[in-house]
Amino acid sequence: MTRFHRPCGAVDAVLLCALVALISGCSNPVEGACGQRQTTPGPTMRPGDNCLSCHQDGFGDEEAPEFTAAGTIFASPQSEHCDGVEGVKVVLMAADGSELELVTNEAGNFWTDQELMQPTPGPRIEFEGRSIRMMRELPTLAACNACHSNPPVGGAPGKIFAP
Repeated sequence: MTRFHRPCGAVDAVLLCALVALISGCSNPVEGACGQRQTTPGPTMRPGDNCLSCHQDGFGDEEAPEFTAAGTIFASPQSEHCDGVEGVKVVLMAADGSELELVTNEAGNFWTDQELMQPTPGPRIEFEGRSIRMMRELPTLAACNACHSNPPVGGAPGKIFAP
């Protein structure tokens, strides 16, 4: 079964996503029903937060590695930050036109520092034989959790979720 969703893609939505990234900051721990988010730097930190608010040149922590795309995959669009899904494949298009396959870790986080095709076709997410494809191109700033958040921004359906 393939489901389609409408991501943030309009210029106004991208600007709003960037503004959210600037306001959110890099060091604010967030608590939820699942307890404290891990804020210690590392691959499982801050699931569901806008990764590129820190992992982008000129923003946030100057020591944070720079990513070209990053986000978190959850069990559902309404999931708490502790409900990330491990083992989901995220397929993006690399600058050379080849498929770039990322796999989520135990927090549901994925990221890359590889250059992406511009414009970047919508990514495909695969899990246990099912898939979802984002039907619009990614914004130039592929900060997935900036729009795929709770509450969602720019027409996104909420958090990115495993199909």
